[in-house]
Amino acid sequence: MCGFLMLLISVPLTFIRDYSTPIGELAAWNRTRAAVIPVTIVFSFLWLNGSMQDDSQSVLTGLVFAIPGAFLGFLIKMKTKPSDPPVWLLTLNAILCFVMSIMWIQFTS
Repeated sequence: MCGFLMLLISVPLTFIRDYSTPIGELAAWNRTRAAVIPVTIVFSFLWLNGSMQDDSQSVLTGLVFAIPGAFLGFLIKMKTKPSDPPVWLLTLNAILCFVMSIMWIQFTS
């Protein structure tokens, strides 16, 4: 019973964490996840920062940034190899991964 409750809590949180934080290392590269991250990262950043609770302007900002994010995600999906990311993308993801990990630590504190 306790294992089921932990699973019930951990699965949604793991899903949210995985699709709000970029892949920062070569061994964990997943092209599909890397293509979804540009769309979700702005919403995740605003939500973890607490900006989306009572400000509709933040939702509009997230939607505005989701459009170029979707285009970037499409380019990542079409132009990268399934097993080997470009160095520039991995470097950018490592920086964004660091920023988002700070946001997750701030949120959980």
